Amino acid sequence: MDIVGSTVSVLSLLLLGVPLGRVFNNLRHLQQRQVTLHRTIEELIGKKNDLIMEIDAAMVYEKKKLKSEVQLWLKNVEQVTNEVGGIETEINEKARCMRGCFPNCCSRYKLGKLLTKIITQVSELQAKAAFGNALFIDSLPDTVRILPTTALVGNKTPQNVLHVIWECLVDANVSKVGVYGMGGIGKTTIMMHVNNLLSEAQIFDVVIWVTVSKTFNLKKMQSDIAKALNLELFEDENVIWRSTRILEHLQKKKYILIVDDLWHRFSLEEVGIPQPNRENGCKFVLITWLLEVCRGMETQREIKLEFLSKEEAWILFIEKADAILSPDIELTARILCEECGGLPLAIITIGRAMRKIADIRVWKNALEELKSSRAEIEGMKEDVFARLKFSYDHLKNDQVRDCFLYCALYPEDCKISVEEIIEYWMAEGLITEVGDRESEINKGYAVLNELKDACMLESVGTEWVKLHDLMRDMAIRITRESPRIIVKAAMGLKALPMEWMGDATWVSAMDSGIEVLPGHSSSPNLTTLLLQRNPLCKSIPNSFFLDMKCLKVLDLSGTGILLLPESVSGLTNLRALLLSSCELRELPSLALLKDLRVLDLSYTLLRAFPPNMEDLVNLRRLDLSYTDKLKCSLLVSS
Repeated sequence: MDIVGSTVSVLSLLLLGVPLGRVFNNLRHLQQRQVTLHRTIEELIGKKNDLIMEIDAAMVYEKKKLKSEVQLWLKNVEQVTNEVGGIETEINEKARCMRGCFPNCCSRYKLGKLLTKIITQVSELQAKAAFGNALFIDSLPDTVRILPTTALVGNKTPQNVLHVIWECLVDANVSKVGVYGMGGIGKTTIMMHVNNLLSEAQIFDVVIWVTVSKTFNLKKMQSDIAKALNLELFEDENVIWRSTRILEHLQKKKYILIVDDLWHRFSLEEVGIPQPNRENGCKFVLITWLLEVCRGMETQREIKLEFLSKEEAWILFIEKADAILSPDIELTARILCEECGGLPLAIITIGRAMRKIADIRVWKNALEELKSSRAEIEGMKEDVFARLKFSYDHLKNDQVRDCFLYCALYPEDCKISVEEIIEYWMAEGLITEVGDRESEINKGYAVLNELKDACMLESVGTEWVKLHDLMRDMAIRITRESPRIIVKAAMGLKALPMEWMGDATWVSAMDSGIEVLPGHSSSPNLTTLLLQRNPLCKSIPNSFFLDMKCLKVLDLSGTGILLLPESVSGLTNLRALLLSSCELRELPSLALLKDLRVLDLSYTLLRAFPPNMEDLVNLRRLDLSYTDKLKCSLLVSS
């Protein structure tokens, strides 16, 4: 009966006009075509899987966009794969009859015809799979970020710096540029303007801006750069693999990398940044407080930002204060503005704090607070002093930090003699003793240069340095947290109150108009006492030095004293005794001052040395310049 059914199905096909040869061909080769289809579909699926892996990697890591023809090919492959699955199911169910004992000729004919069609489709898809490197359209452009920024103040200082920076960036011979200067001076603001100009000029394929955290973190920097490049990195990847993928992304691009707030040298290679050079036209710009960082990164040009001029500072101050100033208020406001020392951040902070205030007393109070280094003006502690203190905290060690604080002993706006401050540092023990005076002086110059490179001190010619007013205020504020320094320099005092001296380590009252010193001062921790250029009376009470056993530096230069009290002989820890330009006629015995290194008697009226001078076994510098009477007495005695 089933054989009859199969015969009937064949006759039905013939009656429909299907040639007998085609009928038997489809019936005979069904299994062979099924094998061919199975093989070709496996090859097609393998090709599809390989492409998908390549596509996934490129789209995830490099943000590339797939071509439409590739998307259509994948869709067609998915469709034909589903059809093949359906055909194989149908073959198993309908190709045979009599419970699988005899072929179902009609179904086998239809299935054979369908297999031929599907095999052709699969072959065509295989042929179209030869995309090569043409899977994607051009990479999505790297994001060009226009940074929000404020207008530049003044038509001279910041504009000049911007011009210099721009010239470096278009100079083929300059690949690395360092922009440095004191905190709050406007380094970041100017570079934001440069960034936006670069984005508009389109002279680089990609402009990358990265702000470094205070503690340098390599992986974070890599992540920030990758975000700027639309390149995705994963946390579980090691830094070498991350740097490799950043390098692959950048090596064919003309990039400029701007790194803001950099405090440490780092390796461009470790991050994955190709070295910028003349050949690739790439640039690297770092923004820092520290000239030392510029050197460490091997910059070819270092550009220091200077303070605003008085005119520029005043324009900025008035803009922020937005007040109608009476003549009295304007006078106070101008002094208040000058106290900011041309530092834009301080000018902006104080200007905002005084915005639309019309009470002269409030203006005078602000000026008094700023002059006294209290500066309780809104925003000064958080915005200004906190930023300045970070640079102080970032100095190499406590020794260098103490050298900086020592400079605050000088009056505001005072030029500090380089030779003098190093002499003080050495005597105070802030410069490590190496047994050789010349080596210690060299070390002192190295510390001084470190402070200048960190923009903590400013050069005034070659022989002088200066402490910015706000840096000095910050230093004095630091010493208040742990009482150790008393600074009353150039304060117009007439006497030196004893209560100041109790727990102080360093005391400065130079240039203060002091005429009288107290009879007794309990100062067990005092190591530095600077009283130079005060009109002291002709004698100092003997009891004044009795309780200063730790004193190392005593400067009485330029005072009116005629003689020193005998109690000076008990200052056994004294290392520097500076008496230049005093009216001294004689000295008590200094034989017990075994630790004395420096004795300055220049421009004095001494007639003879004190007894037992030969006992000063550690004396390294004895200055007898312009002591004519002493020299004459030596000649006579010889």
